[in-house]
Amino acid sequence: MELYVQYNEICEFYEHGEDDCADWHEEYSYEIISVSLNTQHINYEEDKFTVNFTCVEGEPVYVLYMTYSEGDSFGSATGKGQILWVFKNEELALNALEHWKLGTTYDNEQEHIKFTVDGNRQISLYNETYSYFTNIEDLKIQKFNVIN
Repeated sequence: MELYVQYNEICEFYEHGEDDCADWHEEYSYEIISVSLNTQHINYEEDKFTVNFTCVEGEPVYVLYMTYSEGDSFGSATGKGQILWVFKNEELALNALEHWKLGTTYDNEQEHIKFTVDGNRQISLYNETYSYFTNIEDLKIQKFNVIN
């Protein structure tokens, strides 16, 4: 089954010097809007997830996502976001959250994070914060009732 997750990632502040080597800074706000059975074609960005469960309109699902900062030698962008997975089972979502917390700590950072999703299937996702200039800000689970 495919589910669509709508979100906003808005640059709230932008500062950049005049040349390519100038200092720069960006600040983002990241918000998940909804989870739907069909693409919404509205004013939000949207990610599609192929999940191993069925659901109908009104059923709850749990979205695991992170916010992070990234940059280079000259500056940084804070508040960026990424949706990691959509779960029907809240326990699996909480377990995945713990795997991501462990795999993104400074002394145990992993390039790929493995966790179990619905259908007792284990997956491995690339950790966007696995680089010198990218750092985790927060990991969260948010509950949504699926819309059509």
